[in-house]
Amino acid sequence: MKKILLIGLCCLCLCGCRNTKYEISQMNWSEKINLNWVTGTIKNNSSKSCNTLWINLEYKSGSLKEEDLCIVNNLEAKETKNFECLYSGNITNIENYSIDLKSIECVD
Repeated sequence: MKKILLIGLCCLCLCGCRNTKYEISQMNWSEKINLNWVTGTIKNNSSKSCNTLWINLEYKSGSLKEEDLCIVNNLEAKETKNFECLYSGNITNIENYSIDLKSIECVD
């Protein structure tokens, strides 16, 4: 019974927690005018457009973590778009931090 429960929970985490409406790839750090930016590509896999998309990012280095909100506007259905988001935190060596996706939400 414990094995079945464990397998069920693993399947739920792997399959049920993913956001298949939006797909993000190629997130990297970029520096412009002495400011740090997150750049990446987002694809809208859904059949609905989104006027305002919230992308919640987490930056990690070892045990240090910081979250930031990135906003992308006017993402049409089935569109792939490049985005840039200004890093708004206080970490000076942020380019050494990994960028992880926490969540994506359309807030039209």
